[in-house]
Amino acid sequence: MWSIETFDKAKHDRDPFDCGVDDLNVWLKRHASQSDKRGSTLTRVLVSDDDPRVFGYYAQTAYSLVGEELARAFAAPQRYPVPCVLIARLARCGSVKGEGLGELLLMHALRSCVRVSDELGIQFVVVHAISESAAKFYERYGFERFAEHERHLLIPLKTVRSLFTA
Repeated sequence: MWSIETFDKAKHDRDPFDCGVDDLNVWLKRHASQSDKRGSTLTRVLVSDDDPRVFGYYAQTAYSLVGEELARAFAAPQRYPVPCVLIARLARCGSVKGEGLGELLLMHALRSCVRVSDELGIQFVVVHAISESAAKFYERYGFERFAEHERHLLIPLKTVRSLFTA
């Protein structure tokens, strides 16, 4: 049985994790703990019952679209920053490819965005896809590409809410 927990370096074994993308592997193994301690991100990990190995993870942080990025997202200048949540990283181990765990992690992350939005104003969830295949993964769930940056995508929070009320 799978569960998603807040990352704890003393409890979760990240050494065997390999998603096939060095940047994502290295971030989990060397930077997740420090980033979480600094309050820069919150990392959650996918684990199996009675197994401390990390099989997937995602990290989120507060974000706002401003200036040039905001204009690229909307293909038109906007006057004020737009509050968002950034899914900064999302990866699953290659050993569990094809089991739907990327979707499980994404849905967990999006549910957490809905919970946060009940307390704070959030208009969008943003991702910066690491590859074209990752961008296509997010598009399957309703994310749309920025007007001028193909691997930056966003989804309105009202669309996210509808994923869980339909």
